[in-house]
Amino acid sequence: MNRSILRSTVAFGLVLLLGAGFAWAQENTGNVYVEVMDTEGNPLPGVTVELSGYGATQTQVTGSQGETRFLKLDPGT
Repeated sequence: MNRSILRSTVAFGLVLLLGAGFAWAQENTGNVYVEVMDTEGNPLPGVTVELSGYGATQTQVTGSQGETRFLKLDPGT
């Protein structure tokens, strides 16, 4: 009977450790992905995109497919 209790306790402890690891991995950031196109749906490369809000303003330039991204942004409204 003691082995059964020991196994249960060890299994429960492992579950807690795994759960804590997943909780630790959560980030409090966000990403914004942007596609810039003309009225016909063609990508526009070289366009300057500015993102402002909570924190500092960020600026990116679209690539050859009219896409850019803002990564690891702080939370805000």
